Amino acid sequence: MSRLILMRHGQASFTGEVYDALSPLGFEQATQVGRWWKTHKPVPDEVWTGPLRRQRETAESLAQASWPAVRNEVRLDEFADRDAILDSPEARRLLAQQRLGEVADRIQAYQSAIEAWTAGRVQLPGTLPIETFRARIAAWLEECLSRTGSGRTVLAVTSAGVIATAVAALLEAPNPAIPRVLRVLRNASMTEILFSGSMRSLNSINDVQALSEQQLTLM
Repeated sequence: MSRLILMRHGQASFTGEVYDALSPLGFEQATQVGRWWKTHKPVPDEVWTGPLRRQRETAESLAQASWPAVRNEVRLDEFADRDAILDSPEARRLLAQQRLGEVADRIQAYQSAIEAWTAGRVQLPGTLPIETFRARIAAWLEECLSRTGSGRTVLAVTSAGVIATAVAALLEAPNPAIPRVLRVLRNASMTEILFSGSMRSLNSINDVQALSEQQLTLM
């Protein structure tokens, strides 16, 4: 039996000028997961990260000296960045109403735009359609699970959209399930898939046992 662990990056800067960078807490989360891993998980045989800065910073912060070199995989990129999502017609419509306060309005608009995109109702600026993105993640997932030998551990540091889409693909769930999973994935959480031959099983999702209560964040 082998395992693939999909880890979401640490907290980025959702309300900051530049979103794609870990916050101080994000670095703390990644470092804490690295410390926890030493006594709870085997040394990974492969470590992958997406191309985004927040993904790379997370992988570099948790990696141990005994681990293999972190390798890049473009297919672990998120489906869209914060600004593209908030610039969508769905998000702009909600932001124009300004009902909940600046941060809460931005979060609501962000989540609603993702729901509209996964339902195929809108196209986010500069992003792939949901079916194309899902097919890309499903292809990467199958490639990863097929090539890895027995008893191996693979760690992939990525983003919530990739993890939620991988879970939907594994469970053969419809696209509307993706935002339902995405919105509950904590920063630096781990989702584990067990596999052997043609068998694939979701063992755990959104595991944050490595973090303290004070380190738990969603955005």
